[in-house]
Amino acid sequence: MEPTGAQTVFVAGGDFPARVRDFIGRQLDRWPGLLLDEERFDRGMLGGWELPESPEDPYPECVTFCRDDAMNAFWEENGYDLDASGEGPFALFFRRHAAPPRGAVRGGAAGRRLRRRRRGTGWGADGVG
Repeated sequence: MEPTGAQTVFVAGGDFPARVRDFIGRQLDRWPGLLLDEERFDRGMLGGWELPESPEDPYPECVTFCRDDAMNAFWEENGYDLDASGEGPFALFFRRHAAPPRGAVRGGAAGRRLRRRRRGTGWGADGVG
């Protein structure tokens, strides 16, 4: 299997779970038959949804997105290849970090903004599709 998409790595703040919930809502607008982690997911489930962080979760630190049952079946046979409509499933891998990222920040207004943003617990996320 050859990856057909691009890996994107980003760092997010403590509001990462809420941001993922917003993203799931947008995917529901795009894919009304959304399968989240291979299970049918609808808008009524969004409010109670939480990141799969527990070791008991089947796939901790990972959320998979698939348009519908047909794409899921295609995924089983073809991996992350795109289907006839030019779309394919994707996954979000994430990890909680106990401390904010570190790095040298020089002075000035941009440095002050960055220092304010880096306070608190951070998240690292990696989207693959």
